Amino acid sequence: MVGLPAERLHFVGTDMATQYMHEVIDEMDEEEYELYLKYVLATCERQDLVGASNHLLDIFKKI
Repeated sequence: MVGLPAERLHFVGTDMATQYMHEVIDEMDEEEYELYLKYVLATCERQDLVGASNHLLDIFKKI
């Protein structure tokens, strides 16, 4: 995106630790899952953690 008329809005790790613990997540009850989801949403844009994700979402806005 260097040189293009755009600004980065978000750089997000979309699956984070889910790839490593999918079996545990499948067994979570509603309350546990809500806590896990809050954790993912709180950390998915942290630059020191985003590299742990298998999938990334890079969102830009055209200027």
